[in-house]
Amino acid sequence: MISKRIKSENEIILSFAIPTFNRKKELEELVHSILDLARDDIDIVVTDNCSTDGTSDMLEAIFDGRLKVFRNEKPIPGLSNMIQGIFNCDGKYIFYCNDRDLIVKESIVKLIAFLQKNELSFVYTTKRKKA
Repeated sequence: MISKRIKSENEIILSFAIPTFNRKKELEELVHSILDLARDDIDIVVTDNCSTDGTSDMLEAIFDGRLKVFRNEKPIPGLSNMIQGIFNCDGKYIFYCNDRDLIVKESIVKLIAFLQKNELSFVYTTKRKKA
């Protein structure tokens, strides 16, 4: 038996999984750049690995329902924090970001359009630096 998910109007097509530890400034820039996308079919899932630099306060000051913040009770290994973030995502697809990454909004819009047109299991992207 094959079942197909029925898309609801408010379904999250793309979740941004962002594990973080003590990178408040970089994370704030990344989160705001994603939230600047005027879309209700995306969300951001931040897993804070017990940051001590004010990251938690900065995230609490952002009032946007698309931002979900999970704070570990005690520090865990970085890989575990990353995996935990991925499991907390609700999107059909997950875009893993490092807390130092930057996004190109136009590219994300194109990616979402591509994802909406196709039924995929996995998408991998990379950018190579030109020599």
